[in-house]
Amino acid sequence: MDSSGTLVLSGARIIDGTGAEPVRGRSVVVEGGVITAVVDDARAPRGNGLDLAGYTLLPGLINCHVHLCFGAEADPVRPLREEPLALTAIKALLRARETARAGVTTVRDLGGREYVEIAARRAIQEGLIDGPRILAAGRPVCMTGGHGHWLGREADGPDDARKAVREQLKAGADVIKIIATGVSEAIDAGITSIEHGVFLTEEIVAHMRRDGTFLVPTLNAPTAIAAGGLAAGIPQFMVRKSEQVVPAHVASFQLAHRAGVRIAAGADSGTPLNFHGSLLPELALMVKYGMTPLEAIRSATVTAADCLGLGEVTGRVAPGYAADLIAVAGDPAERIDALVDLKLVLVNGRAIGGV
Repeated sequence: MDSSGTLVLSGARIIDGTGAEPVRGRSVVVEGGVITAVVDDARAPRGNGLDLAGYTLLPGLINCHVHLCFGAEADPVRPLREEPLALTAIKALLRARETARAGVTTVRDLGGREYVEIAARRAIQEGLIDGPRILAAGRPVCMTGGHGHWLGREADGPDDARKAVREQLKAGADVIKIIATGVSEAIDAGITSIEHGVFLTEEIVAHMRRDGTFLVPTLNAPTAIAAGGLAAGIPQFMVRKSEQVVPAHVASFQLAHRAGVRIAAGADSGTPLNFHGSLLPELALMVKYGMTPLEAIRSATVTAADCLGLGEVTGRVAPGYAADLIAVAGDPAERIDALVDLKLVLVNGRAIGGV
């Protein structure tokens, strides 16, 4: 199935991404990779139709925090230091394809290796391989010797930081990632989204809500490490750190959720035992710790799109939006695990999995 003709998707219950309850009796019309209409079934045009009776149709999911160059190995840093760059590129493309086939149609890559993720973005755009829409940060900007220095652009002082940012923009970055330990200072500086947000306070979440700052919690990152532990071969310092932060991480997520902070789904995919592909493990944790299934879906659709600056492009089942759509068996508004049973995946109207 390609995106050149008219496709009519009928019979499904529809979750539009806004958080509203699912609706029935509506058909989604796709032309040229775009949703052109959502109409009553009786008014749907004749054309290439797909009967999705018994399924739920919803926007393709968005993972706001991935590392396509990381493979979720127990120690994902080691392969990056030992394998040829060309091999990293091949693996990144395969992970991107796996991600899209699992119903994640947009990702934000927040740090890779020598701009491989930007090359992967281009390969997908040129149609060389199926994959999600990729927004890439290039090399994260960090302090000399700071967290992530082995993959980042070390910078010290305002002038060097400005130069570091310009280098990422020159390389084709869509977004700039700053590695900082001061959450409140980052919010004061106008950062769009806070990743992880492990040690939030009432004051910080109030500030985030007032300024519209997004939280991308990445709950599965430390959870997967703590669950795998030393027995999985994960380095001791990672296990110890994750075991220590999980309770605070969960409490911070719950605090932000209660306060009405805009929470966008992101899994930190590629970190130890935190696999590429389905976003379900992250969404299941969000539900476990207080979100309703519809809230979790919204965090991975409308809210995630807004976080990435794509709020008028993707994340909704509505006319004018990209035909990034998935159909799943059952009703994920009732049971979030239903997201794993895919019938259809469309990226810009092109079927890449599930059929």
